Amino acid sequence: MSGPGDSLFSAHCRAMEAYGASNFHDGLVAAYALAQKNFGADAINRIVLISDGGANVGATDETLIAGYADDADGEAITLLGVGVGDPWNYNDTPMNAVTDAGKGACVFFDRQDEVQRALLDRFLQHVEVAARNVRVELTLPPSFKMLEFHGEEYSTVPSEVEPQHLAMNDVLVFHQVVDSCAPEVLTDLSELRVVARYGDSLSVAKTRPF
Repeated sequence: MSGPGDSLFSAHCRAMEAYGASNFHDGLVAAYALAQKNFGADAINRIVLISDGGANVGATDETLIAGYADDADGEAITLLGVGVGDPWNYNDTPMNAVTDAGKGACVFFDRQDEVQRALLDRFLQHVEVAARNVRVELTLPPSFKMLEFHGEEYSTVPSEVEPQHLAMNDVLVFHQVVDSCAPEVLTDLSELRVVARYGDSLSVAKTRPF
């Protein structure tokens, strides 16, 4: 690309249309091959997947994506998922799966003005990385147990929870319903502790208690 409004790139985009069946796996393989060929050590290396959520995502695809997203060697290629189409028919399950594995954001647009605002005015928010491998640990007071969890994943074993990369002004949201079997033992000194563990943009490990 020569820059914003590149005529050749724009022409290819205008020529694209949806038809037939999707070959998600081969598309992923081709995309990562191109990303590797054009990899820049000082650049943001990211695959952008645009889908209506109708792709069939298998375990092999998630393994492929997760392998490229692993930045242990400083050569990560992460994945941004862009959902489009009718919100009533959009299936966010496969997009959540691939962006979890690819450690990238997952966004959905059903209007052109939303696309313009998010991918032009707020482009860096979706592609830049501000915090890497984010995990949140919650320690409840004795006698508490979790009744419900609404979020991506949870486990008492940290390695079983896929860490996430977060962009600037990004959020990691989860909701829990908890209860105590012995509320009479609780006092104002009963501790509820939240700890966020993450690496900064240079992969320097940090811990922040709340």
